[in-house]
Amino acid sequence: MVKLVRDLIPQIMVKRGQNPNFYIADNEEYEKRLFDKLSEEVKEMTLDHSIDEFADVMEVLESIRQLKKFTWEEIENVQRNKREQRGGFGKRYILMNGER
Repeated sequence: MVKLVRDLIPQIMVKRGQNPNFYIADNEEYEKRLFDKLSEEVKEMTLDHSIDEFADVMEVLESIRQLKKFTWEEIENVQRNKREQRGGFGKRYILMNGER
């Protein structure tokens, strides 16, 4: 299995007597693996709604944010604009009949 793991996992494996085989991804692979990891973590969160799973999703999103060089201010501005133009999800509307 080849997958992106947290930064300290190789060291933890060594301390447990394991011999991890790993390499450092280039930017292109890193981005692909981050999105693979995001899908994995979101899937886990849909099964387990715990704060731990939420934190895992946030950790991956933070890594993507850093890779893309987005600032939190930029993200919040886009989020605010979308909320102002289209709303949030707080009213719990469920559309039952087709496209928007």
